[in-house]
Amino acid sequence: MKSDYQFYQISIKVLLKKKGKVLILRDENDLIDLPGGRIEKKEAKSSIEQIIRREIKEELGPKVSFKLKNPIFHFRVYSKQYKYWVLIIVHEGEYLGGNITLSKEHKSYEWIDKKKVKVLKKDFYKENKEKYMVFKQYFEQ
Repeated sequence: MKSDYQFYQISIKVLLKKKGKVLILRDENDLIDLPGGRIEKKEAKSSIEQIIRREIKEELGPKVSFKLKNPIFHFRVYSKQYKYWVLIIVHEGEYLGGNITLSKEHKSYEWIDKKKVKVLKKDFYKENKEKYMVFKQYFEQ
């Protein structure tokens, strides 16, 4: 039996934690994001940790240090701009230090208390319902 399979881009993100708080980024539309991104062609044989370290350096600056931990959740989004699906795998990370210098991809960041976060639909693109549900479940457990 032949199947028609869906292909996905892969994005690897990190939920950085520091003293009971988590790092949340905001994009140009003031929507929630996490540091990380897709795998570049030249990284096909690189480790997941190497890819994440490059992304953190690009998005948070070269001074940020962290300890990478296990994956904690995942979700899928559809990119209307590029017309493809993306599977996003989020790892936990322990922030060790360093000044955060945001790239142009994000306009702001904040360290928020996980227990006090209110996950609202307005913080996500409306077509990213799965992302909203996963964040809501994670922060409200």
